Amino acid sequence: MEALHGTGKKVKGKIGYKLARVIARLREESITLRKKRNDILEQNGEKDKDGKLKTKQPGGGVVFPSPGVEEAVTKELDDINSTEIEIDYLQIPYDEKAMLELTAADFDIILPLMEKDTGE
Repeated sequence: MEALHGTGKKVKGKIGYKLARVIARLREESITLRKKRNDILEQNGEKDKDGKLKTKQPGGGVVFPSPGVEEAVTKELDDINSTEIEIDYLQIPYDEKAMLELTAADFDIILPLMEKDTGE
């Protein structure tokens, strides 16, 4: 959704509002999950003398006190990464006139939010 959000493409008011609601909700969830991830790493990773997490190399993974801790953290992070987010939203009507400003790539992004095409 961020990809469509950042394009500056024009959409009709109702559709833009619906997309904005979905984007805002996804952003909230993303922030929450990122905070959980960071908290887990902060609680379990080794820290240097300044209290910052040690990394294996610049841009590398966090150093853990033991392989067992690393394994437990990896499992916990995998659980977070596989979290499914349920979002209540109003479906976007399939209306070609309302979608004239969107590209095929944009449609690919919003397809899960659209009502089924009745073929009319």
